[in-house]
Amino acid sequence: MSDLINVPPSDDWQPLLDIANHLFSARRFNDVLYQVVREIAARMEILRCSIVFVDERRETAYVVATHEASEANRIPLDLKKYPEFVQAIETKETVFIPNALQYPPLAPFREELQAISLRSIVVHPLIQDEKVLGNLILRISSARFITPQEIQFSAWIGRLAGSAIRNAHYYEMLIEERNHLERLATIDFLTDTFNHRYFSTRLEEEFNRAIRYNLSLACILLDVDDFKWINDTYGHRNGDMILREVASMIKGTIRKTDFLARYGGEEFVILLPQTDLGGGYQEGERIRRAVREHSYGDLTRAKRVTLSLGVATFPEKTIETADHLIRAADRALYQAKRLGKDRTERFVSTD
Repeated sequence: MSDLINVPPSDDWQPLLDIANHLFSARRFNDVLYQVVREIAARMEILRCSIVFVDERRETAYVVATHEASEANRIPLDLKKYPEFVQAIETKETVFIPNALQYPPLAPFREELQAISLRSIVVHPLIQDEKVLGNLILRISSARFITPQEIQFSAWIGRLAGSAIRNAHYYEMLIEERNHLERLATIDFLTDTFNHRYFSTRLEEEFNRAIRYNLSLACILLDVDDFKWINDTYGHRNGDMILREVASMIKGTIRKTDFLARYGGEEFVILLPQTDLGGGYQEGERIRRAVREHSYGDLTRAKRVTLSLGVATFPEKTIETADHLIRAADRALYQAKRLGKDRTERFVSTD
């Protein structure tokens, strides 16, 4: 079949140019795969157009796209049952079976092929940087004969697909790397919570959202009591371990919609959307009790790890900005410290 596909279609370049534009505008890997099978199915009268990828050992193929379904779910195929797939993979050339019913390797499946009115099979290798990824497969019904021009046309789409798949793969790698870098910029690595910088951004966003939609927003500022004593007594490595444990306890207590960040040192801050002062206080008490009752091993035999927490909410008559909200929570935290620590205090304006 190599002579048939080594020259471009002579009659009309425009369909290939259109398809190339569609394929190379698709950024996602799966989008490219489905664009290929749908473009062919839209232009040719076929029973099925599908793409399979093969594993490294070339023992199993996986259906990754088919034009009749939006998801193929990587259906596994035993390559021993598909010699035409193996031939295309090993030779890196198109395999054309004009009459599948007379193809000896398919003799055991003749009744099944007749039931679906299958006449011909075309298998194109999908090649990326000299490596065969899998096959582009066309199945043609007994109602018609596929033309050499159609085989040539689909082969060129397969070639385009190899390049488009490579581009999509690189694009997804770049997106993954960008997401990783964005995470690095927002995470406090000691506690695996968000950092102060990202918290400042989210605080403004949540506060503006609360204003716009007339929603309540609670803020809890909390501090590990006597943390300097913990560091001086047990050392900074153990102090860091306690901070990680505290962060883990908080994450296990708050809702998925709540936002936790390390505010600095031994301080953490939590934003609770659509939560009033009473709800914020109850959440603070749940966190305080969870941390107080948690066992930190030998490190806490002499003294429990406890928290002091300050809760403030919007709307409140003296809170007009995001900065006012965090300052109010800080004042409530100071009150909790002043009253003996290991407690939760609410900010209530006296104006």
